[in-house]
Amino acid sequence: MLEPAPDEGFDRELMRIVDRLRTMPLERLESIQPQVRELALALIALARDFGDPAPTALPAFSARASADVVMVLGSDVRACARSDEQLESAAHCLTQARRALP
Repeated sequence: MLEPAPDEGFDRELMRIVDRLRTMPLERLESIQPQVRELALALIALARDFGDPAPTALPAFSARASADVVMVLGSDVRACARSDEQLESAAHCLTQARRALP
């Protein structure tokens, strides 16, 4: 089986997380907010490492906005990644986060 291209792998992982968050009951989303916040901060750090002047502070957001926050920050990471290696490291971060979700 062929390995997906780094951009395809990143996109796949991002959508898997976003889909999971969007379909999760609100009560469960509220219970995993620390994990979602940790992922959001990791995405901000990646974007900053890739050269994006991302903010260092993450604004407060409601549990209902979790999927949207992750999608926006993930899209920022994808837009500022300049190499396959950067996309692969970002996809690895997303894979680890997805596996940690309930």
